[in-house]
Amino acid sequence: MGSMADELYSRIPDTPISDDTARLERIRGALEKLNYSYDGVRDLLGERAFEAMARDQVVPGTWRVQNIL
Repeated sequence: MGSMADELYSRIPDTPISDDTARLERIRGALEKLNYSYDGVRDLLGERAFEAMARDQVVPGTWRVQNIL
């Protein structure tokens, strides 16, 4: 029997499921091309803004994105 989360996710159209490995690999490849990773986001935001995000302080990261990038 699946968990409640499994039941909720199964109702969302076009969401990848765990046995659709080809689709998950395509998503992974697209994210890698964008450098959308822990290190990539840290490099983009800078260390101070990234550390602030880890403390749920979004202002430094938002400022960096809006004013510098």
